[in-house]
Order: sequence, then C-alpha cells, then structure tokens
Amino acid sequence: MVNEVCVNLLRKPSYTESEVQQTIENFQVRYPIMMLTIENIQQASVLRTKYRLLYWDSVFIASAMDAGCSKVYSEDMQNGLKIGNLMINNPFLA
Repeated sequence: MVNEVCVNLLRKPSYTESEVQQTIENFQVRYPIMMLTIENIQQASVLRTKYRLLYWDSVFIASAMDAGCSKVYSEDMQNGLKIGNLMINNPFLA
C-alpha cells in the first residue's frame, strides 16, 4: 500500500517530504493505484476474524483481492498462507 510505504519513508530522517511526494508520483505513473472502498474495509473485517490478521494487513489483503492479485509480498504475514486465490510470499525467505 502506498500509505505504508510513505509512513515508513517518513520514519527515516534522511527522507524529505518532497522525496515522499516524488515516490507517490512514481508509483502513480508505474502502477495502478486502487482506492480503498467501504467494501474493502468490510472484507478486511471478515479476513481478520478468519485468519487472525492485523488491521492494516487485512486491509492490504482485501484490497489486493479486490484488485485481482494472485500474489502479495509481505514480511509481516505467514509465508505461504493462501487466502482465497491470493498467496502470501515473504520476499526475505530463501
């Protein structure tokens, strides 16, 4: 999610607000950005209950499912977890 990237960049003292804005623009040019909907938030609630996900992880997964993704990369969720047609992969595991 663009939000999470921005939050993490802003935690770094070396990143300026203008660099964060440029990163957002670069994302927008390169990737389709999906808007968060009330349906995503409702689906996230179902996913949290079923898979014991954290709030932002569930929103991320619900949005990825809505966008038709088949794979997401996250170091925060269980590697190999399959949710519907979506597979969670930890990019830092060999």
